[in-house]
Amino acid sequence: MKLFFLSKLLSFLPDTRFYKLKAKCLNLCGHRINIQARLCSSVKILTPLLTIGEDTFVGHDTLIVGGDAPIVIGSQCDISSRVVICSGSHDIDMDGCRAAGKGYSSGIIIGNGVWVGVSATILGGVTIGDKAIIAAGSLVNKNVDAYTIVAGVPAKA
Repeated sequence: MKLFFLSKLLSFLPDTRFYKLKAKCLNLCGHRINIQARLCSSVKILTPLLTIGEDTFVGHDTLIVGGDAPIVIGSQCDISSRVVICSGSHDIDMDGCRAAGKGYSSGIIIGNGVWVGVSATILGGVTIGDKAIIAAGSLVNKNVDAYTIVAGVPAKA
């Protein structure tokens, strides 16, 4: 609930200003955001366990969402606009009323120096190695080695 009200308050700040204030406010909600990280005001965080390292930029309209698994974004990363980082999913349930069965979450680790292109999606259980590049529009559903460029749906080297 605290995060909901804080996100509404932060939305009144200019998108690309007051980065330190945004980081401090998010840390009050239990996140671990380095004070040198730069998050645009339109970033939406709907997960309780987020860590972001030093000098990382998170662009406009990025969504960081999931259950209660940790999401860790390293230092010196560039996360472009409209990226989705989602640690939550569902079991498949063909016997129940809905195909989306019981929900679960799996952690996400994004290494240092990673560049994630516009509108990419990163799913739960994925580790992206240091200095990897995720091309625009890619769907990352498997681990990405360090110093690797991936692209496509699903993303491939």
